[in-house]
Amino acid sequence: MLPTGLSITHRSRFTMANDAGAAVQSWTVIGRVLPLMLGRSDEVAQATVRRVQTCMIEIVEFARTRTMDDIMLCEVWLDAHHIFVAVDHTQPACTVDPSSRRCSLTLVQTVADDHGTHPTQDAYQTWASIPRG
Repeated sequence: MLPTGLSITHRSRFTMANDAGAAVQSWTVIGRVLPLMLGRSDEVAQATVRRVQTCMIEIVEFARTRTMDDIMLCEVWLDAHHIFVAVDHTQPACTVDPSSRRCSLTLVQTVADDHGTHPTQDAYQTWASIPRG
């Protein structure tokens, strides 16, 4: 049960410092927010949360090397079939082939159905789509 006045939506945005603790911080935030978004905490939900955490920490570390900002914007949202995570960064993701939306994110490629990088209004966003358990 949530405290009075607190509600959970299907999308959460959070910021974190662009430092060595960013991946751990993203792991912690996802671990607390996602079970509330899913509305359950059974074994299947816990396994899904761990898969999403795995994707998020790899994307955070990837984005940390591609941003000049002190603060990083992260997002997690869901629909009926997938959970999506994304992190904004200031530099393009793929320097070898800028037209490619694919990134070399080994864990993300293993866990996610789809992933990529696309330009936003001010920068770039790397994202992953993880199947719901």
